[in-house]
Amino acid sequence: FYHSLEHVYSPSSTLEAAHKLLKSGGELLVAVPNFGSGERKLFGKNWGWLQMPTHLYHFDKPALERLVAAAGFVDVHTQYSFHGYSVDTGIFGVFRRVAEPLLKIFALGSAMLGDGKALTLTARKP
Repeated sequence: FYHSLEHVYSPSSTLEAAHKLLKSGGELLVAVPNFGSGERKLFGKNWGWLQMPTHLYHFDKPALERLVAAAGFVDVHTQYSFHGYSVDTGIFGVFRRVAEPLLKIFALGSAMLGDGKALTLTARKP
C-alpha cells in the first residue's frame, strides 16, 4: 500500500483482506503520510500531505501499528521517510525556489531524528 491506505473507506477491512490474500510468511508493505510528524504540527492546515478530502484517514505511528497488528500481522517495523513536499505549494508563492531546498534539509534532518513526514511499515503474516 504505497500512499494508498489513507484513500480507502475502511483501512481495517482493507488490511484484513490483504491478510487473507497473503500466504503464511507473506510481507505487508505500507507507506502513508505521518500525521504525527513535527512538520504536520508546524505547518498545520498548510501541511502538503493533509490533502483533504482525498485523504480519508490520517495515521501516526502508534495508530498505524495498532491497525496493522489488529488485522493479524506480526513483526511490525516502522521507519520514517523524508520524501515529498512539506507544505502546500501556494503558501510560499515567489519564495518557493528558496524555501523548497530549506524544507528538504529540514525534512531530512527530521527523518534522521525519528520524525519523518511519511511512515514506511513492514509486517508479516504468521
